[in-house]
Formats: sequence, C-alpha cells, structure tokens
Amino acid sequence: MAYSIFPLSRHIEDVIDDDYDVKPLQYFYGGWYVFKSYPVAFLSVAFVFSLVNEALSHLFSTPSFSGSLRTELFSTLPLEMARLCLFHGVEALMLVCTAVMAWQRLDNRPLSLITFLKDWRSAGLVLVCGAAVMTLVAWTPIMFMTSLPFVGGALAARVTLPGIIVLSLIGVALFVYVMVSYAFAYFVLIDRKDGIWNALEGSRRVVHRHWGKIGGLMLLFMALNVETYCLLGSALEMVSPSLGFNWLCMADMAGGQGALVLLMLTAIGRAISGCVLAVAYADVYGVPSA
Repeated sequence: MAYSIFPLSRHIEDVIDDDYDVKPLQYFYGGWYVFKSYPVAFLSVAFVFSLVNEALSHLFSTPSFSGSLRTELFSTLPLEMARLCLFHGVEALMLVCTAVMAWQRLDNRPLSLITFLKDWRSAGLVLVCGAAVMTLVAWTPIMFMTSLPFVGGALAARVTLPGIIVLSLIGVALFVYVMVSYAFAYFVLIDRKDGIWNALEGSRRVVHRHWGKIGGLMLLFMALNVETYCLLGSALEMVSPSLGFNWLCMADMAGGQGALVLLMLTAIGRAISGCVLAVAYADVYGVPSA
C-alpha cells in the first residue's frame, strides 16, 4: 500500500462538494497493513503516551465528592473536568503521533517524530484541541458519576433516578455526536494548520455527509479499546454487584500485573486505531503534507 492509491490533498470545500465514499473495512485493512509493518515503533509510541496518562492519573488523583454542594459544583467538578481534559489532550497527541508515522510509512519514508515534536506550536495546538473537544462532553459522565447514590456526595443527595437517566441519555448522545463529528479534527489541524476552530469545522462538515459510516468506524475503534470493556465491567458491577465483573479489567491480578496488561492492551488498541484513522484521512481528505 502506498500514497499513489490516495487522492492528492484537496481543499475542504472540494472534499465536501465531491461525492466521496467512506470504506471502513478497507481502512481497517490498510491500517493493519501499516501497523504490522512496524509494530514495535507504533506500540512504543502508544505505550509511552499511555504511561504518561497513567502517571497523570496518579499525580492528579480523583477528588473526593464529600463536601458541600457549593464545593462540589465550583471546586471539585471543575477540577475533575480539567483532569479529564488533560488526559484527552494527551490521547489526542498520541493519535496524531501515530498518524504522522503511518503517513511516513505509506510514503516509504523513515519513521520519525522529531520534526513534529520539535514544532511545539503544532503539538501544543493538538493538546489544546483535544482538551477543547473533551470540554464539550466531560461534564456529563462526571455529573452522572457524582449523582449515583453510593457516591454519598452533596450532589448525589439532590438528584433523583429519573434525573440520572435523563442526564445519562443526554451525555451519551452528546458524546457520540462529538466524537464522530470531530474524528478528523486533530489531523486537519496539523495538516492544514488553519487553527483549532477551522479544524473542528473542517472535520464536522466533511463527516456530516457520511456520519453513519464514520460512526461505524468509531464503533469498531471502541471494540479495539480495552477501556470499553472496563467501562462495561463497571456498569455491570453497578447493576449487579453480586455477580462480580472485575475480571473485565483484570482487577484481580496482583502486584501491578493487571495495570501492566491494561497498559499494553490499551497501547495496542490505540496504535491500530491511529493507523486506521490515518489511512481514512488520506483517502477522504487526500495525501497529508505532515
């Protein structure tokens, strides 16, 4: 697979006007081809960024929701939102680094991130863009989790079950829409270098025509993401605590083995997803210049 099979870089308006198609399964094949050509390099990058997020999770531990309502609303919740936005910014940077390497592989160039990482402005914009995207959706899972009765915080005492259900539905709908619509935003940002807002709009307007197919592609990414199964295990644990679904997150492993296995599985899923999305971008938007 080489760049010759992809169209040349096109203006956003031309991409929108053209009758382009989205081929999720072909993108997966192409992404897998790129990944397996240099698996150690892609896994190393993904693993390093996963370690960074793991370190941040220990540095910025989850706050305790046990103060007054005023404290939770104006201190605890904003801090938790900032923490999630920082994590997502690092994830966005990892995705972009993986994509840059994938484009280099497609162009038969040596794999190197030195040029990209030396451009602190571009790397910083990706970090800020990732945080900005998460800002749109971070409040919903936080509000949901802090509203659960067993949390015992001031907010939990004031939210009813119907309120939790409504909040959850709003959160899921908003999360899905944002994640699908802005799937290519980080790539547009580093490829076109036209600012964060134009990158977000450049992704949303292009994705809009084939939102369902891009959504299917993102659904396949979720299947590759080990965190999906961790969230599933947590949800099942809430519904039926007696059944015990900790094995979905390997929580029963001792000596930090579970955390190491999760980090490795997360790195594999992130690396393959980044390669697949990079191939999809090259097909839809044209050969990137990054």
